[in-house]
Amino acid sequence: MKMSLRGKKRSLLAASAIMLAVLALSVGATAAFAQGSPNPQQQGPGQFCIDDSGYPSGANCTAGDTRIATLSPSIQSACLTVGGTATVLFDATIETNAQTRWDMGLYVATDGGNAEIGNSCYKTVLQPVAAKDAAGNPTNPAGTGPFKNEDGDTCGEVNSTPGAFFKFLQPLTITCVDNFPAGGDGVVDDISTCVSWGQNANELVCNGVTALMPRPGTTSKCSCEPIAFDPPILIYKGYDFGDLPQGVVAGSNCPTDFNYPTLDANGGPKHAIQDVDNNGIPNLQGGVPAIWLGTNVDHSPAPGETDGQPSFGA
Repeated sequence: MKMSLRGKKRSLLAASAIMLAVLALSVGATAAFAQGSPNPQQQGPGQFCIDDSGYPSGANCTAGDTRIATLSPSIQSACLTVGGTATVLFDATIETNAQTRWDMGLYVATDGGNAEIGNSCYKTVLQPVAAKDAAGNPTNPAGTGPFKNEDGDTCGEVNSTPGAFFKFLQPLTITCVDNFPAGGDGVVDDISTCVSWGQNANELVCNGVTALMPRPGTTSKCSCEPIAFDPPILIYKGYDFGDLPQGVVAGSNCPTDFNYPTLDANGGPKHAIQDVDNNGIPNLQGGVPAIWLGTNVDHSPAPGETDGQPSFGA
């Protein structure tokens, strides 16, 4: 699955910078929720996987016509180490080939596990909803609906046309898992996702998230698959003087010496900085350029300097 990510990696910058006094990257400790063991089911409200919805052995989730098609993260605090955490706010595109899917539940595994039978998932619903049977605006570019309401409760529906674009209601704290390919590649692995829905308009009365609500109408009324983040979530690390690539003047700490020549994804072994819009200006994490330790990294610290430390001269 990582092969699909490589094509999505954005243009990167080689940092030809001199130094930054203090690297302010930090991983936020604000978790969305903390989920306990998946069984018994009645824990809510909170975070729950599919198996918490009344199916302790998991559902078979064979109805594969509805899915989270894309999951786009907005990074609020970055991945600094493998196994660490990042805080992200997701935008999701939801697609279905069915005419209507009622009371959609969306599940994302937050620990690198399984959204169907795992121990840590974020479960949410499409809110706010429009007035009953109103058109709403399910593909609102802001991701805030209002979403289709065909049954009169407050959990939204999805139609085959036009689908839905949804901004998650709160940031998530996810684990920075990098197991594939073997040895890792500096990109967080695909994340396990599921969706569930009721069989008809009258089956579920859903007005918020609990362990049992919403839920699959039967064991087959759900669909699960891994999703590649778009753009990918990179694993960053602090840097010191020894991490800077060629072109640095020893002993200088003048901000006017900063220079960020553009480097494409295959441009050589550099510590790289994400440049999402490819304008030659580095994107920032915590107010400073965020360095990505990818597959082509030149560690080469200067004598007496420790590669990857978050302060100058370390």
